[in-house]
Amino acid sequence: MHAKVINGEIVFAVIEFEGWTNIETGVLIAKPTEEDFAEAGYQTVIQTPCEMIEGKMPIPYYEVEDGEIVQHWRYEDDPSYNNNPIE
Repeated sequence: MHAKVINGEIVFAVIEFEGWTNIETGVLIAKPTEEDFAEAGYQTVIQTPCEMIEGKMPIPYYEVEDGEIVQHWRYEDDPSYNNNPIE
């Protein structure tokens, strides 16, 4: 998986059946290589496992580390979680 940061937001490269279309140039590349992504400024995305915590909702965020975009997780209270037993 590849992505780049554009205007402070992460944008993932979407590969479809026909290939990958560079969203900035509109150019379709039939079988993109690592070099194609690198030339367009996209970096490899390192996905990390998400720990499930009861009553918490995992929210991914991404940081650029050593030329790669690394996925991290933060956990917020899940508003739909009901910790009270039914009486």
